[in-house]
Amino acid sequence: VPTFNCKEHILETISKIPKNLHSKIECLVIDNQSNDGTWELLCNNIQVGFKLHLIRPASNLGYAGSQKLAYEIATKNSIIKYVVMLHGDGQYDPSLINLLLEKIDKNFALVNGFRDKKAFSQLEETPFITYYVIKFLNWLENKMTGFNFKEWHSGFVVFSNEFLKNIPLHSLSNSPHFDGEILILAGILNESTGSIPIYKKYN
Repeated sequence: VPTFNCKEHILETISKIPKNLHSKIECLVIDNQSNDGTWELLCNNIQVGFKLHLIRPASNLGYAGSQKLAYEIATKNSIIKYVVMLHGDGQYDPSLINLLLEKIDKNFALVNGFRDKKAFSQLEETPFITYYVIKFLNWLENKMTGFNFKEWHSGFVVFSNEFLKNIPLHSLSNSPHFDGEILILAGILNESTGSIPIYKKYN
């Protein structure tokens, strides 16, 4: 869970991780030098039903840097089978994690969520203009790369740890394009990927 100034959302986000996963998971929160009290809140004896690990780097690693650190830790642990990225600001509903895991268990390298106003007409909050701009960009990026990904701009993803071990993480960019670069590498490596419809609590 990468987080920065998410005091208003971080506890609710973590607490909504499905209870059926509690005995199977460990949760790593990377706080990028929040200055709104997020770190202090996290350190204040949070009671959850799973192991919770907290890291506060000496400097703000940013979105991509947080992922690199988390995935590097995961790839050094042979017990870890899957790695789920969940934003700390509550954009993505943790209750949907089970759907990601159910799909990736069918031998995918990664599965991400794609925002879908048809499937979630009452819950998907991405503004219409933004929504259709992103859909157009997805179409354009697929045309440019020759791949066929449902969502190039998703921050709600589950990875096979074996797939992450084959990725040169520190050779990738430190910008938000990191997500797309991971997808490109999955395509180059001919890995199986999947997507499920989700909704974003955009506001």
